[in-house]
Amino acid sequence: MYHQHFGLKEAPFSIAPNPRYLFMSRRHKEALAHLIYGVSHGGGFVLLTGEVGTGKTTISRCLLKQLPKSTDIAYILNPYLDSTELLASICDELKVDNVKDTTSLKELSDRLHSFLLENHAKGRNTVLIIDEAQHLGFKVMEQIRLLTNLETDEKKLLQIIFIGQPELNDILAKDELRQLAQRITARFHIEPLSAAETKAYIRHRLMIAGMSANQTLFNQAAIKVIYNHCKGIPRLINVACDRALLGAYTNNLLRVDKDVAYAAVMESSGKKAIAAPGTKAPLMISAALAVIIAIMLIWIGVGKFKQETPPAIVIANPQENAGVIQRNHSLPPPTFEVKPDDLSLINNGISPAELTTMGTIQIDDAINRLQQELGIFSGNLNPACDRLVFYGVDCLSSESNSWSDFTSYNRPAVLELEINNQTLYLSVSGVSNNDLIVLTNNDTVQIPKFELGQYWTGKFTVLWQPPESFKSLAKRGDRSSFITWIADSFATIDNQPEPLTDALFNQALEQRVAVFQQEAGLDPDGIVGIKTVLKINDYLNNDFSLNINNLNLNNEVTN
Repeated sequence: MYHQHFGLKEAPFSIAPNPRYLFMSRRHKEALAHLIYGVSHGGGFVLLTGEVGTGKTTISRCLLKQLPKSTDIAYILNPYLDSTELLASICDELKVDNVKDTTSLKELSDRLHSFLLENHAKGRNTVLIIDEAQHLGFKVMEQIRLLTNLETDEKKLLQIIFIGQPELNDILAKDELRQLAQRITARFHIEPLSAAETKAYIRHRLMIAGMSANQTLFNQAAIKVIYNHCKGIPRLINVACDRALLGAYTNNLLRVDKDVAYAAVMESSGKKAIAAPGTKAPLMISAALAVIIAIMLIWIGVGKFKQETPPAIVIANPQENAGVIQRNHSLPPPTFEVKPDDLSLINNGISPAELTTMGTIQIDDAINRLQQELGIFSGNLNPACDRLVFYGVDCLSSESNSWSDFTSYNRPAVLELEINNQTLYLSVSGVSNNDLIVLTNNDTVQIPKFELGQYWTGKFTVLWQPPESFKSLAKRGDRSSFITWIADSFATIDNQPEPLTDALFNQALEQRVAVFQQEAGLDPDGIVGIKTVLKINDYLNNDFSLNINNLNLNNEVTN
């Protein structure tokens, strides 16, 4: 009922698992990548766990949209079944023939086995997804394990994904289930959102629902109240934010402040809705008043909603050791000065109207242009960045006040422009001296950087290929597969037979990183962050490049 008041076109904080609203934090991207890996590599079991409301089911729905058409899927939502009921449900989901007339566990198993063999012969894959798997009984889990015995010499005929709450890990750790646990080829646990991610999550959902880019519906104090109460659990955030928007609407406020947020979290948790200290008036309404307002809205009618705007851009701190990518929407647009020596580079100039025809009003459309230029895939996909993880590609967004910092990333990018109070996006695939190579609908054009300076907001999003094990930072004393990648990379760079270390970031590797950073013009602190990884990829030719002549991929991403 508050949509029209805030200019939204739909409810932004529904608790339904809508993949369109999936907020791809770093952990969610890793979770989706693990699921894709497990399904595509023909293993036995894949395990995804997380607290209630962290987005496990939503990620699984996102996975379903990315699986090839040659995949048959059995999705079990109700795990309170015995072994016979489970096999019957799987057969029903897969549309196995002639199973309605039997309740025999052996017959169901035999018919499922025949179906899997036929599917394999047709070149099709079969995936079983069991949600809320922590409710499965031991005997049922053992029956599921036996299903993985259906295999050829090369692969399992059935890939199985368990999705459940953290206690599922404790169940699988029991001695009687050790045979099943040993067949799990990929595990991932989704953590709650951080404070910075909570702020980004709230804005992300509002933008998808139609909030304009220059709106702020939750102030900083309100977001802090919601994070402190919800502890980064997306489902709790949704409930609290929905209540908060309703409270702001009924009090005729244009944004949610601390008092509204406090009343909302109290009500959503079932506690008495007492306002925070300093509140001016009770902020939440009774159910009766809500009904009255709903009736009034029916009589008034629904107004015209504002047009949907591009999703919020993730802003990365341009400093090497800034830490985890975060969002920042409060920075003023940087200004650019054209030096007198550079004025000769501007010929007749490009009019705003011409730039408008070259750009797009949706960032996803601009990213899709780059994807097609790089040969990753064709067609319009929305949202574009969320789908790139399937191809080993990521979106890295940043903000700067200089062209040199932009070009130092050396990656195909999307620039954000502001022209006549309209936000536009340009796809940049290359750099030639002082010019940018810009992709348009049917052509490429060469535009001097200085002609774009007056319109560029300083924001840009680059496409890059992070290592499969990438983490935002790695320093001495850390231990992970990402460290192995770093050490192996320097062994290749130095043409050494053995890396300096395996999975432990030791002193020798720290010293080698610092020397490399010094040579690359980075801060030689020995800590590996995004910019160091970008430079390593440049040296090994493992990634994209702003040099248009190097963009020669053939329909797939390679390392």
